[in-house]
Amino acid sequence: GSQKGEGSSSWGWVSPEGREFIAIGQADAAAFAEITKDGKLSYLGRLPANAEPVIWREIRGFKDYMIIGSESEGHGIQIFDMNKVRTPQ
Repeated sequence: GSQKGEGSSSWGWVSPEGREFIAIGQADAAAFAEITKDGKLSYLGRLPANAEPVIWREIRGFKDYMIIGSESEGHGIQIFDMNKVRTPQ
């Protein structure tokens, strides 16, 4: 879904059920995917940046949250609850 096709940084998270997810820094957003049991990425959605696109977007995990930052002017810090990507299997 990225319009730029560039980005940096990623961070993983494991749900209480043992499912594996990843947050991927893109130039214009953060994308979220699940790593399936057969090792493939299943795209789940994006969190728009609402700032000028830049290649650097850093992501760090803390408990159930992803903290997303960028050097892009006006970006600020985004905090995303990874429980929002969990859906029943």
